[in-house]
Amino acid sequence: MRGISSTQARNLYSKFGPNSIVKKNNFKFLKLVFRQFNSLFVYVLFFAAFVSYFLSDKLDAYIILFIILINFIVGFLQEFKAERAIASLKSMLKPTCNVYRDGKLINLAVEFLVPSDVVSLSEGDRIPADGKVLQAVSARVDEAALTGESLPQSKSELDQVYKGTLLMSGRLFFEVTATGARTEFGKIVNLVQSQGEPQSPLALELNRLALNLTVIIIFVFAVLFVVGFLSGVGVIEMIITSIALSVSAIPEGLPIILTLTLAFGAQVMARKYAVVRKMNAVETLGATDIICTDKTGTLTVNQMSATHLWTLDGAHDFKYLGLDLSPLKLKLNKAQSHTVEIANICNNAQVIGDVLGDPTEVALKVLSHKLQFHPKADYDSEIAFSSDRKMMTVHSDQAECSYVKGACEVVLSHCTEYFDGKKICKMDKSLKNQILSQAEVFESNAMRVLAFASKKTKKISETKLCFYGLIALQDPPRKEVKPAVKKILAAGIQLKIVTGDALPTALSIAKQIGLKAPNGVLGAQLQALNDEDLLKVVRQNDVFARTSPSDKYRIVELLQSQGHCVAVFGDGVNDAPALKVAQVGVAMGIQGTEASKEVADLVLQNDNFASISVAIYEGRRIYNNIVVFIRYMLAANFSSISTLFVTLLFGFPLPILPLQILWINVATDALPALALGSLPAKSNIMKEAPRDRKISLFSQIKPFVYSAALVQGLCSFLIFYYGYRFDVANAINLNDFSLPSKARTLVFTEIVFFELLLVYACISDVTKRFRVRFVNFAVLISVLVQLFLIYHPTTQSIFKLVPLAIQDWILLLGLASSAFLVPKMCRSRFWGK
Repeated sequence: MRGISSTQARNLYSKFGPNSIVKKNNFKFLKLVFRQFNSLFVYVLFFAAFVSYFLSDKLDAYIILFIILINFIVGFLQEFKAERAIASLKSMLKPTCNVYRDGKLINLAVEFLVPSDVVSLSEGDRIPADGKVLQAVSARVDEAALTGESLPQSKSELDQVYKGTLLMSGRLFFEVTATGARTEFGKIVNLVQSQGEPQSPLALELNRLALNLTVIIIFVFAVLFVVGFLSGVGVIEMIITSIALSVSAIPEGLPIILTLTLAFGAQVMARKYAVVRKMNAVETLGATDIICTDKTGTLTVNQMSATHLWTLDGAHDFKYLGLDLSPLKLKLNKAQSHTVEIANICNNAQVIGDVLGDPTEVALKVLSHKLQFHPKADYDSEIAFSSDRKMMTVHSDQAECSYVKGACEVVLSHCTEYFDGKKICKMDKSLKNQILSQAEVFESNAMRVLAFASKKTKKISETKLCFYGLIALQDPPRKEVKPAVKKILAAGIQLKIVTGDALPTALSIAKQIGLKAPNGVLGAQLQALNDEDLLKVVRQNDVFARTSPSDKYRIVELLQSQGHCVAVFGDGVNDAPALKVAQVGVAMGIQGTEASKEVADLVLQNDNFASISVAIYEGRRIYNNIVVFIRYMLAANFSSISTLFVTLLFGFPLPILPLQILWINVATDALPALALGSLPAKSNIMKEAPRDRKISLFSQIKPFVYSAALVQGLCSFLIFYYGYRFDVANAINLNDFSLPSKARTLVFTEIVFFELLLVYACISDVTKRFRVRFVNFAVLISVLVQLFLIYHPTTQSIFKLVPLAIQDWILLLGLASSAFLVPKMCRSRFWGK
């Protein structure tokens, strides 16, 4: 072969550009930075800091900005660390290849390939561009990464080959027809790059929560301003007071508590061999109600293995053998021994040292090695396997014998004899039907069946063969998949298999992993349907076979448009678009392609599918804890508002200072809230249905928040009035915020203790609530800090506090204990529930 000239190559390179996937410059680092701020809640905090700086206390503003900064650092470092753990997309492609230029075979960097180049490939080479086969010698290509097809495809003259796929056996010469972004691989990458980042369910709920808070804050501001103005308070003073009170409704510590909770969840997943690239992915898995998964390499081990050895004189079944070559102690009869011997000789694979060859031939070699069969002589001539012939024949001059393997019906058509275990007999039609029936049984269970025959002859021959036996092979499900699927289904999550493999194979795997009576449909049927009809088909079927990347993408996008939270599992290039568009994409870390890992939110480092049930469990636990600590923080903050609102409504001075409010929101609330984020999961959490995403986060916590605000408003007013009388008797002007006040000390401390007891009220559905160690530790620390503030001279001066007497504590703790009334009010019909 001559190939093109160097001059032609230069001209074509100028026209088509480099043979590389040019990744769009999406400013990944800056996107990672800005993603930490992309939340309405954070925007509200920025507004609160701005208002505090110009109209209230600059210290408040600095503390809020510091909280935002800490939130950014924690989130950025977690996601940046995960990004560095993911290899680049380019590393999956072989950097050089052998090309004919100017009549010579040269080694050339893949990026310089151009259309019309002639490329020479050997066994184990990765195909560097799309092309048309010119010549093939026993060539079989593994296209699983691109198409999802589990078995390698035989290639002959004029067949197409694709960039990124792997030549498993034989030799291949092809003419390049497409390079770079014009290849099928490049088209998939471009599809991935054109997609936006989907927002997680939690992010959407927090945005809705922030919007609700914004509306409430505006309402509180308006009402307080009107009340103050009608009471004769100055306009400027009332604006400042109303804004300060409105800002106090914002739980400043919420973003950092949320970030830390998700970060801790990510660390838990890391210990379970999962790299969390985006922290929201853990929580999103907890909201998942549909899982769309690839088959090959995800549900299966992506390694063919001999499972059955069948002869007319007996049979043996095998467990998954993998690449384990340790001896298998098994007594074989003569027919079985001859069958394994043929499988070993009529074979081009290598399993000692580097494993090379067609996966089917590798599996046969592994079986023969385990049964301690070794070729007595190398073969001297070969008639190669092809997709048309479906049969391979070799001949040993030393043994004077031809050995044949191939598709059962093809090999049997060449057989006139069979070995019954003792002697060679004449083949008849009924016996052929018996053998074919057995092959059909294996095939119906998604196994690949090969027949084995031989003939004593001095020259290679494929006529008048003697049949010896069958070997069935399969890419079996991973051992951890079936119990994981059982847990997933028990959790109310639908599992759908979306694969490029054949429908019978996919249906068989679906049954083996625990899907009962699965229904299947072909990708070609999906493409002819409009969205409405496709949605019906998707709901009615569990298995989608022979699908293209665009089919997977469309299925996922359509399900999400109907309000479903979809997780996608995959390992191939063909899975990348669906992984990207899904709310959470999960890639395999070992056998997964770099394209799939590049776009995934979660990467399973050990390829263990069971990790997903752990992740769902962790996600549900985290979401439940998020609801608990948001409920707690908002209840605490609105309790402070109710205290201010009630006292101002009755014409009293401010019952609590802005610095005291900020201390409660940030210092006192934060540690208990963080402890709430670490609560253990409920025992039946994986038996509950996925949460209804139509029910907003705010509607879930609203009764609790309102109840806490009502109870705390009344209790705070009572204790403020008690202290107010004491301050008036001691001629303390409460309108002078620089003076220590017993009334404000009592209110400040009562709010703290009310909120600390409210922590236990929030977890009233957790068994043995007072035995949650981290929560108890957090409450104890907060109590000690509060006592320090009250009784240390320096902090007394800063926070304008006075020491409290024993009778003050009795009243204070008695009123604070009313926090335990809040859950009872929520369970009653107090709020019309």
